[in-house]
Order: sequence, then structure tokens, then C-alpha cells
Amino acid sequence: MSSFFEPPLLSRLRGAERILIAGAGGGFDVYAGLPLALALRADGREVHLANLSFSHLYGLDSEVWEAPGLAEIRPDTRSAERYFPERTLARWLRLHGMPDTVWAFESAGVKPLRSAYRALAARLGVDAIVLVDGGTDILMRGDEAGLGTPEEDMASLGAVAGMPEIPERLVVCLGFGVDAYHGVNHSLVLENLAALDRAGGYLGAFSIPRDSREGALYLDAVAHAQAAFPEHPSIVQGSVAAALRGEFGDVRFTDRTRHSELFVNPLMTLYFGVTVEALAARHLYLDRIERTWQTRQISSAVEDFRDGLPARRPPRQFPH
Repeated sequence: MSSFFEPPLLSRLRGAERILIAGAGGGFDVYAGLPLALALRADGREVHLANLSFSHLYGLDSEVWEAPGLAEIRPDTRSAERYFPERTLARWLRLHGMPDTVWAFESAGVKPLRSAYRALAARLGVDAIVLVDGGTDILMRGDEAGLGTPEEDMASLGAVAGMPEIPERLVVCLGFGVDAYHGVNHSLVLENLAALDRAGGYLGAFSIPRDSREGALYLDAVAHAQAAFPEHPSIVQGSVAAALRGEFGDVRFTDRTRHSELFVNPLMTLYFGVTVEALAARHLYLDRIERTWQTRQISSAVEDFRDGLPARRPPRQFPH
């Protein structure tokens, strides 16, 4: 039975000793897991960080490759690629005297990505995997009016859903509301969370306190990343950071959002948790991408599935 004083998400992780926190959707998603990782490390857990990478990894030196599709990124890893969030995070970790390896998964379909996850799980001996999504589009089951950017999230979900040997497999989302930028209707997000709750797979929600050590370090890490990529800062992490600072509404921190209106608000600082098993069980096309090798095959499978739907769940406004 859950305790009133402890979110079920944290209760599920209490028995884990070695935890892998992995960005599910690429880009800066791993940053969304940083407050959770810092809190778990402070609680005495061995925590490792990984991310599905958008960077071109094929030019990396051969010694960084642990397995096909899996690279060990350190602060001094050589790359001609300027956009390299994994290395930027590794450099920030070193600045703060923390373990500074960030594992990078090559962007791929479910089959090779699962093999890479299995190789890393075996290397690290993890007993829990936490997939982290910056935003909430990983919670889309497939029949919604808009799915956001599903390909990478679904590759990660499909990969980890096929790893029953890992005792705890969870999904956490940070940045509720951000995906409106990509067409997600958040009334449908809440409807999906309610259905997951009925199925026993919803693990509650809790906010990151701004005056906590984890909150302060998260803000510092996002600022460090924004300074490293001034021409391409993360909209998701920038929005969450603005919300954590108490800002509200159409907050401007990058020209990338000049043609849209943001709605930065306190809900963006909430972690929402669900189990991988429940999320995968309710998904409507996850079985169709099980045998994919490349991301573009996932895109085709999503398009084919949605073309065959008799109708899509229409967007709904918040009633209040």
C-alpha cells in the first residue's frame, strides 16, 4: 500500500540499488531526469544517465563504443558535432564533481535499441530503468488528434517494454503543457492518465521544489546548456526552468518560439509517473513497431496506423 507521505513513484524505486535514468525522446530529454537522479544519488543509490541521441555518433572514436548503438560519452569525448547534449551534460557533471559519464543510444528502431539497452543494463547491473520524457507525448496511445513527436519516444518505450528481466521499469514526464507546441491536447493527456490510474499503472505526481538542491542544480544545468547552444536552446527544458523560477505565461527565452505563444505555468514543474507495463498495454500501435530497425520505419508504421483509424479522439478544452 502506498504511503500518503511518499509518491508511489519513489516507493517503487526505494528497493532499487542501481538505476538507469534515460531520456526517451532524444535531444535534451535526459535533463528532465536530472533532479530525480540527483535526489536518488543523495539517497545512496547508484544512478546512471543515458539519452537517445540526436547527434551524429558515427564519427566518434572506436573506443567509446560499448556495443552496437551504445556509446560512452565523457566530457572530453571527441566529436566534430557541435550539437551534443550528452557531452554538454557530462561537462556540467564534471564541473560539479559528479560522476560524468552519459551513455548515448544511437537513434534507431525498437530491435537495435533494445539490444543496446540490454547491453548497457548488463554492463551496469541495473535493477531499474526510468524512461524520462521532456513533455508528456510519450503518454499518447495513438488515437489522439495530435501525437506530438512520437517516433523516438515509442522506440524507447517499445525497447524497454520488451525487457521483463528488469524488475522496475517506469516512465516519468516533466513539462506538462509543453507539447502543445507540437499539437498535443493536454485534456487527452489527463484522460490517458486517468485510464492508467484505473489500470493500476499511475504512480502519482509531485513537483520539484525551486529551493531544493535538486531544483537549484537543474536550473544551473539548463543555464549551462543554453550557454553552450545559444542558437538552439531546448524549448522544453527552458520552459520547465522558467516555470521553476516562478515565471508565467508567454515567457521568451529563445527566438525559436517567436511564431508561437507559450503558456509557462506551475504544472510544468510536476513529475508524472507511470509504469512501462501499463503504458505499453494500453498503447494501440506499439506491436506494429516491434520489428523496426530504423526510426523512419516507426514513422511509416504510425502513419499507416492512423490512416486506418475510423476516427481520432478530438481535442477537448479544459472546462475551467
